[in-house]
Amino acid sequence: MTSKEDLIPLLKERVDWYSEEQGETKPVFSMDRFFVHKFVLIEQVLQKVHAADGPVFTSVNNEFKKLEERVKTDELGKELLSLSKTDIEKLKSIFPNHLFNPYFEIFSGYPMRKRIYENLTAPTYFNRISAEELASMLNGYVDHIKKAMAGTNLKNRIDRFERGSHKNYSSLMGYLDALFETHSKLLVLRIDLGYHQVFSGVGVGSRIIPYGVVKKHRDTLIGNLGGFLKKRLSKDCYVGYALKLEYGAQKAWHYHTLIILNGQRVREDANIAMMIGEYWKSITEGMGLYYNCNANKTRYQTLGIGLIDHRNTVLRDGLKKVVAYMTKTDLCAKLVIPGKGRAFSRGEMPKKTKAQGRPRTKKVTSSLWSGDGCFRTPHGPQGAPAST
Repeated sequence: MTSKEDLIPLLKERVDWYSEEQGETKPVFSMDRFFVHKFVLIEQVLQKVHAADGPVFTSVNNEFKKLEERVKTDELGKELLSLSKTDIEKLKSIFPNHLFNPYFEIFSGYPMRKRIYENLTAPTYFNRISAEELASMLNGYVDHIKKAMAGTNLKNRIDRFERGSHKNYSSLMGYLDALFETHSKLLVLRIDLGYHQVFSGVGVGSRIIPYGVVKKHRDTLIGNLGGFLKKRLSKDCYVGYALKLEYGAQKAWHYHTLIILNGQRVREDANIAMMIGEYWKSITEGMGLYYNCNANKTRYQTLGIGLIDHRNTVLRDGLKKVVAYMTKTDLCAKLVIPGKGRAFSRGEMPKKTKAQGRPRTKKVTSSLWSGDGCFRTPHGPQGAPAST
């Protein structure tokens, strides 16, 4: 199970975007990385305030100190005071067209929050309230949090908000486990499918592609992918897929994609992922770009893509982290899609058949790669290891 602390690196990765230079797509680290941890911090501080007797804020008569230093409180109060300097509008802009979890709504919903923020972040000579007024507002903030988090209503709201994320995580994990039951080896491709920066809505002359067009591109890819791979690789190599639609401030519409192939039939994951990425560019008539995660495995501390033997618990645990990335960040902010469209989809569950390949043995925990360790497809160089 993914903890809320584990969400921070996932959120940081989620806000990054891509640029294409001389035909190569490269990740661009977003400055929003320095803000997204606040989504988790807000929940943590609000839970502490709800569980504590305090905090209580009182004023201190010392006009030579900054406004926030003229307010006396305990350590929890200092955490809330520091969190009150969070730019809520900035956080909202990181995930446009999203709904935010109930903790965020409680934190941002206090009527005096904006005035507290403006006075805490303004230069000293611009402070428009006294220390007594600030202490009173902060005590009101504490009361607001405690009342909003009391009773069963908040729990019901959180359950409703998080239900989709938990459901998608369980659904995708069950799907992958079922595929491993019917295939002894899976070749897992992770590809981010998006659009050029000129279609992000950022900058002069940039425009955003309508959702209807984005969905049409997605439907074309999934509808034709089996036939495309059958023609280019092998008739029974295509096993399944999972897609998660996202919308970011820097890269607008994009899909986080898993393509799952039969590891007994094909290898050379990076080259096949590139082939699918180029197919995406063709479908989008040049508007699209892609990032080939399989060709950049050294970026990831925990590997969960490439050729995975069903016994390899290390790589399968890494695959769980990929699944968490695709589904769990919705615990903080989830996309609202026009026409009540679905953000997440996966292939159909396989029919229960006897697993292909050799008879199954106990699971192994070594980070091995299976078979002869070589890629053998009609495309690209041979002899590359299946995982880094």
